[in-house]
Amino acid sequence: GKCVDIFAPGQDIISAGITSNDDRATFSGTSQATPLVSGAAAVYWSINRDATPLQVKDHITSTCSRDKLRIDAVVPPSFVDQTPNCLLYIDNDDNNSPYRVFDSIPSSEVESYVKNME
Repeated sequence: GKCVDIFAPGQDIISAGITSNDDRATFSGTSQATPLVSGAAAVYWSINRDATPLQVKDHITSTCSRDKLRIDAVVPPSFVDQTPNCLLYIDNDDNNSPYRVFDSIPSSEVESYVKNME
């Protein structure tokens, strides 16, 4: 409907489990899709610090993959025409992509950060 701007994967997402530091669990739902969009927004904004919330939203929705979803399978028929067919897309292979930041973090830094969180 009118309140949907973008879709993101949210079914059978492998996530962190709770029984150990190495545990993994599979979850589904908006609680899995929402962090993907939020993370994409956070990364974009961290590189484009002067971007307004509207500019961040515009970037994410303008770079989405269009017409990849069967909207009629996920929303009621009366909302199909009001719902954008826009699937979150994060291009980590493009050297100009704001998401390239992930490639520039040495694994030793990540390991150190994780250890400090424990």
